[in-house]
Amino acid sequence: MNEFINDYIKLYPSDFLRKKIKKTFDKMSQDKLHGNRSAVKCVVYQSVCLVLQALFYIFFLISVAVLIGIK
Repeated sequence: MNEFINDYIKLYPSDFLRKKIKKTFDKMSQDKLHGNRSAVKCVVYQSVCLVLQALFYIFFLISVAVLIGIK
């Protein structure tokens, strides 16, 4: 498995990216829930954005209905 990870890291063109990917793999080997935490954060942020989008859409529909009712 280490050979695969090393070959994968060598695919990146710059040294900066190689170090960043190596650091990520080191974190993943130490903390088994590392990937799950980032996935959960993304789902939570996506849910919050979806709720905000729904609220603004409802506000838009109400404002359009009020403007139509004024005329």
